[in-house]
Amino acid sequence: MKLLLNKKIITAFVTAIVSLGFSGWLSYKIPEKYNTANNWVKHTSRVLTELEATLSIIKDAETGQRGYTITGDESYLEPYNQANAEIDRRIEQLHSLTQDNPNQQRRIAILKPQINAKFSRLKRTIEVRRTQGLNAAAAIVSEGLGKQDMDAIRRTIAEMQQEENNLFFRRLQEEEAASRTLKKTFLILIFLDIGLICLIYYLVNSDIGKRVKTELALRQTSTRYSNAFRNAPFPIMIHASDGVVEKINTTWQELTGYMQAEISTISDWIEKAYGQKNQFVQRYINKLYKLSENNHQGECLITTKNGEQRIWDFSSAPLGLAPDGRKLVLSAAVDVTARKQTEEALFLALQRLNFHIENLSLAVIEWDSEFRVSRWSHSSEQIFGWTALEVTGNDFVNDWQFVYPDDLEAVMEVQNKLRNGIEQRNICSNRNYTKDGSIVYCEWYNSTLVDKNGKLVSVLSLVLDVTARVRLETERAKVLERAQVARSEAESANQIKDQFLAILSHELRSPLNPILGWTKLLKSRKFDEVTIAKALDTIERNVKLQIQLIDDLLDVSRILRGKLSLNEATVDLTLVIDAAIETVQLAASSKSIQIQTHIEKSVIQVRGDINRLQQIVANLLTNAVKFTPNGGQVEVSLSVCNSQSIPYAQIQVRDTGRGINPEFLPYVFEHFRQADSSTTRNFGGLGLGLAIVRHLVELHSGTVVAESQGEGRGATFTVNLPLISSENFVASNINFQAIPSLEGIKILIVDDEADTREFLAFLLQQYGAIVTVAESAAGALDKFSDILPNILLSDLGMPEMDGYSLIRQIRNMPIEQGGQIPAIALTAFAGDIDKQQVLAAGFNRHIAKPVEPIELVTLIAEILEIQ
Repeated sequence: MKLLLNKKIITAFVTAIVSLGFSGWLSYKIPEKYNTANNWVKHTSRVLTELEATLSIIKDAETGQRGYTITGDESYLEPYNQANAEIDRRIEQLHSLTQDNPNQQRRIAILKPQINAKFSRLKRTIEVRRTQGLNAAAAIVSEGLGKQDMDAIRRTIAEMQQEENNLFFRRLQEEEAASRTLKKTFLILIFLDIGLICLIYYLVNSDIGKRVKTELALRQTSTRYSNAFRNAPFPIMIHASDGVVEKINTTWQELTGYMQAEISTISDWIEKAYGQKNQFVQRYINKLYKLSENNHQGECLITTKNGEQRIWDFSSAPLGLAPDGRKLVLSAAVDVTARKQTEEALFLALQRLNFHIENLSLAVIEWDSEFRVSRWSHSSEQIFGWTALEVTGNDFVNDWQFVYPDDLEAVMEVQNKLRNGIEQRNICSNRNYTKDGSIVYCEWYNSTLVDKNGKLVSVLSLVLDVTARVRLETERAKVLERAQVARSEAESANQIKDQFLAILSHELRSPLNPILGWTKLLKSRKFDEVTIAKALDTIERNVKLQIQLIDDLLDVSRILRGKLSLNEATVDLTLVIDAAIETVQLAASSKSIQIQTHIEKSVIQVRGDINRLQQIVANLLTNAVKFTPNGGQVEVSLSVCNSQSIPYAQIQVRDTGRGINPEFLPYVFEHFRQADSSTTRNFGGLGLGLAIVRHLVELHSGTVVAESQGEGRGATFTVNLPLISSENFVASNINFQAIPSLEGIKILIVDDEADTREFLAFLLQQYGAIVTVAESAAGALDKFSDILPNILLSDLGMPEMDGYSLIRQIRNMPIEQGGQIPAIALTAFAGDIDKQQVLAAGFNRHIAKPVEPIELVTLIAEILEIQ
């Protein structure tokens, strides 16, 4: 029979159909969204686990390599070999897991060569240890490149972990939101469906004529409700106040493993799920039957049939009365086991992260969106001195002086770029103050955390103290600069040396030419007395020139070694100037140069070495005469100046010669330097005279200055020497005594050169000495006891036995056999060290060849105390 439905029932049925259709659609869509969110949370957790595992096996590889490097035991390489075999699979796994994230893909592209470089360096160190030993391997480790590789890997993995942590938090929130939406939606749908059933039931009962159609709609609604209940993606149970479990859905059965027949009562469920009859749970469930509104029970740990423990989040709601009057309660749960496991893993990861942050050698500082300190690690305290309590909440610009003022503008620019989103990460270097006011150089690695709207949440800064490195680089730059200067000076000195050697060769050979020439002419021809005298004067002048060159070289050697000493006495500078003028007078006269003197009448005295002072003035006069043209003029003045706190004597030598180029003037007193060192130069010399002058003046606590208006305008040299008071003056002068006689003096001459033996024997015989010669030290010892000489003259460098050995043997003789006779070393070894060795060996005096005849005779007489 066909029944007609009134509008209320039609409306109710249409609403029920739409509701059920919508419920079915939501039953598919909302669980799908929840499952998607849950899968993403698991995915992110897996990526974090893989990152941690990748870093762990790299550390294992490094630990194995370090153990092998130290011990050489191959068993220590087991972690390294395992890591080496597994690392490529780990990187590929990371690459596969992050296909959805371009940022992570880029970082993996950076991480992979970093890891390859790290393992290559580990392998190289192992091979060097295996083939070359511990020291070679330690040298590689000390370079610090392995640490740099590991730091780079840690930074890249830290960036990837930061990215995944951000994703994890966001996806976890999405999962929780989906879970809440899912529970709320199903509860609403269930209540809606139940309401519709009740509405239809009411309408059918209110209209008995329409009961058949109402019952049909109710059965359809009930069927849909049953389908929704049975297929809900979360576990649902309906139970009654008498403890009977009325119904559980398919999801409940699948998750717990229990069929409804196995948990027919709440007590059965409590015993199986909680392991025992938990009175607390029983009491709580009993209270549910008195509820008049929804209730969130909270999370509970249950045990499934197969013994697996799960965490369910329960919610319950009253469901009305059963036909028999029992109160019904609907309990639904969401399985949050995966979420809780993820939260626990996240908590442990955060714990590990905090541990590493607090134990990093880098300082870790977190700033809030206003750039106030929100985190301050232990390393931050070690580097900067402030504790976290002292700086938390501080703005580094306004609250405390943290940035070096000169760097503040650049730091503010970096801060603004981070604050305004221009840069998400950057690296900067600047100077910072520590708590005690000292300055440290730091490298800052900054990265930002923003919310989903791009608004700045915080900034994380990793700070590396590079003070030692900066100072080392600064020192290295200074060393390089000094090395460059030294290299330039060395190259210049080398060039000067080459020029000097060429000049030295020329200056030493030049005097030999007239000496050798005149000597051969005098031997091969006969000349008149005037020509012979001229020849002998030429030979003598050139011999003295060579002696002067050698003396200058020896003086410079003594100066450079700090061995030049003075025989100080009180000296009248007037006598010094007169003696110096006398030494150059002949050269000046040959060029028609007038030497004018301007000397104060008062006695001008200084403390010094009279010979060295005469050398100073003579060198200046020699230079003046050399560079002054024929017919020129040289002036020498001596005066007292009181313009300084201590009065001083001033000696000035002026000439009208060629002058000095302004560019060369600063170098005029340097060793081996000449204004013209070319082969076409007009003036000879080694370029040592003025250098010797400067050092001798400084040894006398004085100063010397060169002045010239330029080339062709002459030069002035001014020497200032400190004066001494006249009451302390005792003039030092040369005693020009008559040449003593050596009549009857027995002299033993030992020299391996026949010319020298003959010359010395002839010379001393002219003064009345009885001379015996020996060509070797052994011959001298043979003759010594026979003649028992009054004095010994011996060369040093002789074959078989030298002069040192000779004097030692003589000094070992008894006094009556001549063991203490006076002895003079006459040698070409003219250095200060040679002189010291001579005196230490037992000689009484040292005379350098060539020797002046009168000087030798006078010295012998002095030693033998002959008047």
